[in-house]
Amino acid sequence: MKKVLVVDDSAVWRTYLQNLLEIHGYTVEVAKDGLEGLNRFFSFLPDIVIVDYVMPKLNGVHFTRFIRSFSTFKNVGIMILTGAEETINPFWAKKSGANAFLKKTAPQNEIEKTVLEFVSQPFSMEWSRDLYTLHIEPFGELVDILEESLRDSTITKEILQLSEYIYDEKLVMKKIYNLLTELFEFDNFYACVSTYSHARVYAFGNKELANPDSVFEKAEEIRFFSYFKYIDAYYEGTERK
Repeated sequence: MKKVLVVDDSAVWRTYLQNLLEIHGYTVEVAKDGLEGLNRFFSFLPDIVIVDYVMPKLNGVHFTRFIRSFSTFKNVGIMILTGAEETINPFWAKKSGANAFLKKTAPQNEIEKTVLEFVSQPFSMEWSRDLYTLHIEPFGELVDILEESLRDSTITKEILQLSEYIYDEKLVMKKIYNLLTELFEFDNFYACVSTYSHARVYAFGNKELANPDSVFEKAEEIRFFSYFKYIDAYYEGTERK
């Protein structure tokens, strides 16, 4: 029978899920936070992980990203649980590597049905030579480095993927805007791309954009822009006035 790891800082949820799964024949181990979950993962080597989103020391998204950084764990099933007031940033939800998300506020029968259907899928720990050679030290002192590394590597990867559109500058700027909207909340986005004699101003947004003439007037106040013979504007979004 499959092995399932439950990682949650709530003793109630750990016990509830453990009992539910063991009744249906699954072998279950539990952990009370993200770091303990990582250590338990590498000793237990589960086929499936059910992990809470908000936890001390390491949240569920970072936990999942770290597990997915090992190719040998690509077939492990991962479900992230979220509470009533918790929402996962769309960017991180998409890039987390989780197979499914489940609200803890759903009706009990729906939770049990969803969990049991999820663990019945053909997820598995893929045994390989790499798996035997993995040796993971305790992660306590590495939590800050881990979080920063996951964040930077994910964003860097997204930006580097834009290189395939390098000959379509407008498309690149549009994709950068789309990426930033997933990471941050803001109304409008302005960017300037310059060559030796030419500057191009890009603007995207969901609210009224500044008039290009106003942008140029402001730019002229900056000595840097005085070197450019031409300044073009490319706008997309709400009608400007």
